[in-house]
Amino acid sequence: MSCDDYVICIPSYNRIECLKNKTLNMLEEYNIDKNKIYIYVVLDEYLDYLKAFPEYRVIMGEKGIKKQRDFILKHQVNKNVVMIDDDIEKLIEKDNNEIDLDKIIKLGFSECDKNNTKLWGIYAVPNPFFMKNTITSDLKFIVGCLFGVVNNTGNSFMLWNENDCEDFARTLHFYNIYNSVVRINYIAPKTKYYTEKGGLQDLYTKEQRIENETILFKKLADKYPNFTRLDKKKNGHSILRLHHYKNEKMKK
Repeated sequence: MSCDDYVICIPSYNRIECLKNKTLNMLEEYNIDKNKIYIYVVLDEYLDYLKAFPEYRVIMGEKGIKKQRDFILKHQVNKNVVMIDDDIEKLIEKDNNEIDLDKIIKLGFSECDKNNTKLWGIYAVPNPFFMKNTITSDLKFIVGCLFGVVNNTGNSFMLWNENDCEDFARTLHFYNIYNSVVRINYIAPKTKYYTEKGGLQDLYTKEQRIENETILFKKLADKYPNFTRLDKKKNGHSILRLHHYKNEKMKK
């Protein structure tokens, strides 16, 4: 597969206005070809999304982010797949330079090819103080709101049946297989994690999500003891630390 050829897949649940005003608006501002964009929804919302977005491909998939992502993989076999959440306002560049999203996506897949891996992503938090002008291929967390996968099998990302912590599980799964995941550390998303109406917020309360994360972090730590460390935040909530440093290079 050519690094220049890709599709953008957006799983969305109960977020028509959010998707319209945020992610789709962002993609339009970055001049992404609409023919590359697929919106994946659930059965009971399919007609509403179809009516709201007649100029896009709207696909009826599965409910739950894990099942939806697996459905997307089966639908987009032998393609470079970029998954983007439906609530991304824009992307932030560390030095406030203009962003060419098409170029960033192609770079991500090109770096996967060079490092013999199939997963790339961006920095999780738009804080220029912590962001770096580097591209890494060691074990670093690949956030779930925007990432790319070289999908030449159509198989599930990992043996993981949970909606929570699926980005941690995906990162560890790919690193365990390929000894590398690519992260572009000078690009980050502007998004309000777990605050928009719809998405996982319609399935769990905040308290349920935190409790579930604690259990699942322990599960991942037990499964990948060489790559993880369980820790506590200042607020007492659990966090999973990833470690297994390899190499880093400067931004091109």
